[in-house]
Amino acid sequence: MSKITMTKQNKMLKWVLAATLLVATQTAFAAESVKKTRYGQVQIKVSPETGQETLYFNHKMVLPKIEGNNGLSIEGIYQLHMDDVVLVQDIGGSGCPIQLNFVKISPNQKVTVSPVFGSCSDLIKVSAKPNQIIVTMPDFMGAPESEEQERKVAQKKMIYSYDGKLLKENGKLLLQE
Repeated sequence: MSKITMTKQNKMLKWVLAATLLVATQTAFAAESVKKTRYGQVQIKVSPETGQETLYFNHKMVLPKIEGNNGLSIEGIYQLHMDDVVLVQDIGGSGCPIQLNFVKISPNQKVTVSPVFGSCSDLIKVSAKPNQIIVTMPDFMGAPESEEQERKVAQKKMIYSYDGKLLKENGKLLLQE
């Protein structure tokens, strides 16, 4: 093997190692997300017990536990009365791309988790008012059997309203499972 070939191989090896290190570093930091509320910080990090992304508040696991199927993200932080409300998205698979939770944090740092909600669609629109948060999303049924069925489902909207105590789906109360 010539000296030129070995130099090219060494350069290529160094480049591959540098790229691998960069990807590994980005992946490690991508798993942790920290956002500040008025009463502390919410954080997504990998749970040592399950290995899944899990929601924490002020370094303590939020209970009931909110874990991501394929990932977890904080979609927004809203003020509702004197409380902060975090909208958390559980990233699923093709059968149900997302599910949502509201996490209410009161001034005394008490944490309350809403029931899981959502139509599974990943097309969400959030509007926050002083007395409620509204999430609107199209209905979702997985892979449609026809274009007509797809149009009908896309036209049906699911509206979720949360006032800090009650979560409603199209006006009907949702209960914790």
